[in-house]
Amino acid sequence: MSRICKPGTGRAALLTQDKKCFTKALSGMEHVWRKVHTVWVNIGGLHAAVYLLNRTPQTFVHPSGQDKEELLSAKND
Repeated sequence: MSRICKPGTGRAALLTQDKKCFTKALSGMEHVWRKVHTVWVNIGGLHAAVYLLNRTPQTFVHPSGQDKEELLSAKND
């Protein structure tokens, strides 16, 4: 999602029932996403949240891609 959304202007609306895991995942991506608003909804007895996120201007670098670059530079040294 971070790779596809346009830096600085991209937006996302996400629906989840697992608030704890979403909060943990978002905390690891604070440099790329900012939570703008949260709406609590009841869907057939399930308590869920809709999160509105804005994409920051920060460039996204995939963690596995970063590791590959570090490995290649270490092999060249």
